[in-house]
Amino acid sequence: MKRIILISLLVLILGAGILAGFWLLLRNKNNVVLDNKIKPVETVVFEKLKLDPNDLDGDGILDTKEKEIGTSNRDSDTDGDSLTDKEEIEVYKTDPTKVDTDDDGYWDGYEIINNYNPLGAGKLVK
Repeated sequence: MKRIILISLLVLILGAGILAGFWLLLRNKNNVVLDNKIKPVETVVFEKLKLDPNDLDGDGILDTKEKEIGTSNRDSDTDGDSLTDKEEIEVYKTDPTKVDTDDDGYWDGYEIINNYNPLGAGKLVK
């Protein structure tokens, strides 16, 4: 009989402790302290984009030149290889109308990102 009373008392004390813990937790949740200080806001101003009427796709190559070399004047990446036509012509010397200039099965843009030579075998020389 003493054992049952002792176990019952232990369960009652444990239950009361758990309830008191939850009550304290919930009570403190409602006492949130707000920081009412005004914080400065950063303002960003963008300049208006100035489009060149002679370069519809904005890739830096005039439309007359694009017509001459066979690239699109409405898409800055004619072949869709993730390199702009201007990058292909001026930087990498690849064909802006061909996704894979060296025909090795990898897009020129993929080769550049992974430091491979889009014009042939091997790594890019830095």
